Amino acid sequence: MEPTRDEVRTALMDLIEGRRPREEIASWAACTMLALEDVQFSDEMAWDFLMAMTGVDIRTAPETYLYDDDDFRSWLAELA
Repeated sequence: MEPTRDEVRTALMDLIEGRRPREEIASWAACTMLALEDVQFSDEMAWDFLMAMTGVDIRTAPETYLYDDDDFRSWLAELA
């Protein structure tokens, strides 16, 4: 079953508020995408953000991530 926008929003809020680690969110997004790779996603925007969330744990330097809370807030605004 594909994740809903609400599930994607919740995952983003979990990132912003520090309730779940980045690695957990990235893993959830990647596993979900792999499980659904042969399924036509009905909500393309949710799929796009799920794809982006597979990279929330990517670092550009030892202490710096590719995406930050400002990115996550921007994604939330787009999902509204």
